[in-house]
Amino acid sequence: VASSSHDRLVTRKSLGVASSDRIVVFFGDMRKEKGLLELIAAVSRARSRVPNLKLVLVGGLKTTVLTAGRYERALFKAIEQAQTDNILVMVRNPEPFRVAHLLRAADLAVFPFQNGVAGNRGSVLAAIANEVAVLTTAGASTPPEFAEEYGIEVVPVGDLEALTNRMIELLLDARQLEVVRRRSSLTARKI
Repeated sequence: VASSSHDRLVTRKSLGVASSDRIVVFFGDMRKEKGLLELIAAVSRARSRVPNLKLVLVGGLKTTVLTAGRYERALFKAIEQAQTDNILVMVRNPEPFRVAHLLRAADLAVFPFQNGVAGNRGSVLAAIANEVAVLTTAGASTPPEFAEEYGIEVVPVGDLEALTNRMIELLLDARQLEVVRRRSSLTARKI
């Protein structure tokens, strides 16, 4: 455990994030259906209740500002504003071992998928495998009992208020967050 705590502190320091900061992490491709605009908005809103909140986006966009479409331009603008507001850290396309360290350094992994979580969501499974508490969305593509089977928290697709509020609740209540993390840990051992 001491090694894990040390790794967590080292990873946070490498990101420029304080040990006392609360970290929400997203890992994966940054496509529209992943819900990143909603995630950035939720973290921005949650910041009023969790002032030491940081969002770490791990992954990459398959486009540049020059080739960006409407969604990508909106995402670039939201990212730029979140960085200006000092709530966002970007880690573009890291090696797999670095992804694991980044996930383990977080308090909560959040995936606001626009169609809901499904069994083939590699980013959710990566967070579970790294024993991180997970909050995601349930929608049309979410199998029944998925949340219970995988030990994750879900809110309805498209409900920004529910996403924000559940994120705040978990980040402000260490016991609730630990229960979700332990469920994730038990699931990781079964997979």
